[in-house]
Amino acid sequence: MTFFRTLRIVNRTDWSTATWLVVFSLFLGTIPMWGGFLLARLLSHNVPVVQVIDDGQLVIYSAALLSTGLYFVGKDFKSSAFPGRLGFLLILGILIAVATLLFSGITIASTVTGGVDWIDWVILRYFSIAVFFVSIILVFVSSAVNESLRSLDIRTEQRKEMSTLEERFDKLGGGV
Repeated sequence: MTFFRTLRIVNRTDWSTATWLVVFSLFLGTIPMWGGFLLARLLSHNVPVVQVIDDGQLVIYSAALLSTGLYFVGKDFKSSAFPGRLGFLLILGILIAVATLLFSGITIASTVTGGVDWIDWVILRYFSIAVFFVSIILVFVSSAVNESLRSLDIRTEQRKEMSTLEERFDKLGGGV
């Protein structure tokens, strides 16, 4: 409940900052994936998109994104007031574990001689895509809330400083 109340106080600038963080993270963090596609095209090779997913690369990017969200939620554990911190950490941690298990399973299954017939690659593919998009959403939200809390801390500090300056000014006899 507290977490959803906090989402209402996140302002447009905080959402914008979160958007840019996610865009840059996705653009720069996935260069090996889309750069490989561009290189393959330049060399006249046709690499299907599903190959990247089936190789487990998408879940590696998911885990990397989730670690950013984990940092935002877990930092300054004693002094920060990130709402719903434990639940959010639990969700992020579970998704990182799922991404790890997915990658491990994909790697093991693809290296077994003769293949593994009990794995439904289509379901695995869709599950990898789902984890990736959930990761993007969680990092976006955790970044926006983090930015909002950071700006709230700055405003609180500014008010305290202004109050201190006013008190000092009044003691000097400058007050009206």
